[in-house]
Amino acid sequence: MVACNSSAVALVPTSTATSTTQTAPLVLNKVIVKRARNMPPPIIEWERTVEGIQVEQLHRKLVSLLPSPYRISCPISFGTDYYLTFLNNSQVIDEIIVNAGGCRSAWMDGIIKQKTDQRDTDDSFWELFSKVLDISVKDLQTETRR
Repeated sequence: MVACNSSAVALVPTSTATSTTQTAPLVLNKVIVKRARNMPPPIIEWERTVEGIQVEQLHRKLVSLLPSPYRISCPISFGTDYYLTFLNNSQVIDEIIVNAGGCRSAWMDGIIKQKTDQRDTDDSFWELFSKVLDISVKDLQTETRR
C-alpha cells in the first residue's frame, strides 16, 4: 500500500505470466578463410569457405587461446596472414587474423587491425586449423616469399 494525498492505492501486479521466449545463441556455421601476403600491397593468395560443426570448434579454440603476456621480438615473418571471418548464416559475428610466421599470433581484434588483443597460438590450434581446411600444418605455416 502506498499513501498518496491521504488515499490508499494498492500496487497489484496485473499479470503473473512470465516470458518463455528465449533467444537462441548464435551458431557459427561458416568461416571464410583468406590467405594473404601482407607486405605492401596486400595480395589474396586464396580463399576458402568452410561450413559445419568444425567452424564452431575452430572459433572456440581461437577465443580460448591465452593472451600474449607481452610483445616480444619474433622471428622474421614474410607477412603471410589468414583472415578468418566467422558467420552465422550471412551475419558476420567475428573477424580474426592469424599470422603464419613470426610468433604465429592470433589477433582477436581482427580486420580493424588495431592489434591490441594478441593471443599465442599453439600446436593444437594449428592441428585443428589444418583439419578444418584439409591442408597440412606445414603448408599452412609455410610463408610465401616474394
